[in-house]
Amino acid sequence: MPGKVRKLADYALFKLGKNAQHITPAVQDDKFERWVASVEKFPVLFRGWQMQNSDKETVEINLVVSEEFFENREGRLERRLCGFFTNLPEKRYRDRPEIIAEMYGRRWGIETAHRCEDEFRIKSTSVSGIVRYLYFVASILVYNLWVYLNLLFCENVAEYRITIKKDIVRLLSSMLFGRFLI
Repeated sequence: MPGKVRKLADYALFKLGKNAQHITPAVQDDKFERWVASVEKFPVLFRGWQMQNSDKETVEINLVVSEEFFENREGRLERRLCGFFTNLPEKRYRDRPEIIAEMYGRRWGIETAHRCEDEFRIKSTSVSGIVRYLYFVASILVYNLWVYLNLLFCENVAEYRITIKKDIVRLLSSMLFGRFLI
């Protein structure tokens, strides 16, 4: 088993052992290709996919595969298969298996939000807890303002998004000083 697949299998078994519900992206190896080769209509749910970790422990898990079409750089339509392993109760996605991909996508939205929060953090070398807390609260307030302004003014965030460093500083300087500083 290649290294990535082994780590993925170990991770999935660990999660199952802890009884934690999870969605994990499927590595599209030979076994994956064999299982989806006969599928005529997507999305599809495969029950009983077996994974084995490096200690030879085996677990059965569900594999949900959906397809999406996207335009490549040459302007041609291409198909991409997206597979996810999950131990979520099947009743949550039986009627709409593509919801697994949506749920996994939301996870990345949350992680991206945390990365964006870090861009707003005010750097401090102060050892005072009060000062550090004040900076933390101020950075979260500015971050929330940024999210609010994006929701308020950007109907299609894919086309236009308020950039942190430029637009927020310009807006705040306009509000505070009545003119743009940059």
